[in-house]
Amino acid sequence: MADQPTHHAILIGINDYRNRPLKGCVRDVQKIKSYLESQSVPINVQTFTATQSSDSEIGPTEEPSLWPTYNNVTAALRDLAIRTKPGHCVYVHFSGHGTRELKQPPSKFSNESTGDLALVLLDGENARSTRNYGGHKLAMALNAMVRKDVIVTVVLDCCFAASVYRLDRSNIRFMPFTEIDYVIDDSPPVEMGEDPSGYRDISARSNWLMDPKGYAVLAACGPQEEASEILREGEVSGALSFFLHRSLIDCGINQRHKDVFYRLCSNMHADSVDQNPILCGNKYQEFFGLQTLATKRPVIPVFKSSQGFVLQAGYAHGVKEDDDFIVYPSTVVNHNAVLHDNIISARVGTVGPLTSSLELTNGDSSLREVACVAEPRTRHSFRQFPIALSEAIPKHNEWLAAFDKYSLSVHHETKGLPFSFRVEVFGDEYQILDKDGQGLLNLPILKQDGIDPDDVAAVLEHLVRYELVKSLSNESSSEEFQASFDVNISNRDRTQFNPGQLIHAEESDGKYMFELIIQNNSPKELYLYVFNLGPLWQVEDIHHTSSEVIPPLDPSQGFKNRFTKRLRTMVPPEMKARGLLQCEDTLKIFVTSHPTSFDLLELPKIGDSPKKQATKSRDRSGKDCVEEWVALSFFLRTSSALPAKEIAG
Repeated sequence: MADQPTHHAILIGINDYRNRPLKGCVRDVQKIKSYLESQSVPINVQTFTATQSSDSEIGPTEEPSLWPTYNNVTAALRDLAIRTKPGHCVYVHFSGHGTRELKQPPSKFSNESTGDLALVLLDGENARSTRNYGGHKLAMALNAMVRKDVIVTVVLDCCFAASVYRLDRSNIRFMPFTEIDYVIDDSPPVEMGEDPSGYRDISARSNWLMDPKGYAVLAACGPQEEASEILREGEVSGALSFFLHRSLIDCGINQRHKDVFYRLCSNMHADSVDQNPILCGNKYQEFFGLQTLATKRPVIPVFKSSQGFVLQAGYAHGVKEDDDFIVYPSTVVNHNAVLHDNIISARVGTVGPLTSSLELTNGDSSLREVACVAEPRTRHSFRQFPIALSEAIPKHNEWLAAFDKYSLSVHHETKGLPFSFRVEVFGDEYQILDKDGQGLLNLPILKQDGIDPDDVAAVLEHLVRYELVKSLSNESSSEEFQASFDVNISNRDRTQFNPGQLIHAEESDGKYMFELIIQNNSPKELYLYVFNLGPLWQVEDIHHTSSEVIPPLDPSQGFKNRFTKRLRTMVPPEMKARGLLQCEDTLKIFVTSHPTSFDLLELPKIGDSPKKQATKSRDRSGKDCVEEWVALSFFLRTSSALPAKEIAG
């Protein structure tokens, strides 16, 4: 018996909407289908398309079994949820109209700020009417696979921003909820209970993406933007599908989602496509497969403008003037063998709030590649956290050379200079102390036998990066921008806490413990990023999304200008196992005027960071308004009520 496929795809493209037909959706999925079928791994591809016939009343030209109807699509997803096995990969691509459902009362996973996504599928006799496939139902279908350890990738080339239809443009992939020939769905929504095992030290569940560890979702745009059709190479396509297909052709299918995302965003920006795709879920997951790529090098998107190369990072990311980077095409980000031949050295010139100019210091200044990434080589901001070396450490020159490779500032403790960390020798171990001489918790054991200066420098670089994120703040943000939003946290007792305050809590099994509340007071959209600085020295994006958009207040379109997210914390099992029943986290919140990427700030738990690899204020984003950002912190202290003897047992 032949082996059953381990890779599966469901592709949905709908041109033939009776009231608002589209032109490029069928072509989108046909191109993706051809690409998938050209891969060496066998892929079970199911395609549901609707092409307009000459007679609008007889339905799409395809066979009815291939129509993208509600029943056909949901049956295919249900069948996959049954047939797939752990380790299988599923790819779902939807090109068509999206809409927003303003459910009353909302589901407990609903986005009350913007409403919930719904895919507009066909329904009725000859598929002449439509039926919404709500985001919560799509989430349940996908989550049934993820709970089986199936790896899921979803691409949504549609939008659900109601206000765009005031323009009444026919190339926008949105169908207003009130204008849909809508078939009532009487089936009750299925809700998912919260799985405590899915939570980390601080965690939040997305409104319909229930557990981000096994998902990656690429959406065409934010809730306030248009997902448009474009004319390129003589054909009409969805903007996201067109540039995604191009990125896959250039990069291959075994690229991390974040690398594909960076590349298509750079290409869309260079092509003047005015929409900002969003990536959420596991951005380190491969596009259609397991996470087999070893590299986790921190990289930053770079695009080429008429004024030169622009680094998508600035003061908000800890970038300083004269920081050194290597720049290379995003196509080689995971191919170390060809990386050396494609490196161009660059240095930061002018630093802005969210973007910076790059000046090439070697290589071909006429580099034609539009979509590049930059990898940091020297970080001047690290020198804010000097390190003192004990006089008991031998071969100081070797240590100084190792620390310099990591951009760390180090000196001999006998000089009496201030320091953030101190390296001491205790018995047969190296130990790292804080500025008060106290040992740091949850660090790896650094035995002198088998540990070299580079190993210690790698740990200290991790600690410095953690402290840098913790210290980030903007003293020069305008009063207008600071007044454009309000941020606070409330606990279950409705006690409110402002930034800078310490919040105490006890673990609560299966219940949320805090609620983050952000209100947009401005007439423009704001972009939100929330990070957990945890007790195991990790910096983690708790939303697992490229950005959270908070639209301004617009009651006529259902935008409530208020974003809320429920959170919970726990003492890590690693600490409980050692009898430690209390931990502290920092919730770091960034609010920006433009979308950006804060991937540079992320850190795994200490000990998981890769070693350093040896190698031979005006807006540059293309927008008309000034870049702005604010960083705020909440401090959380969590206690476990579990007795120590129970943990040990």
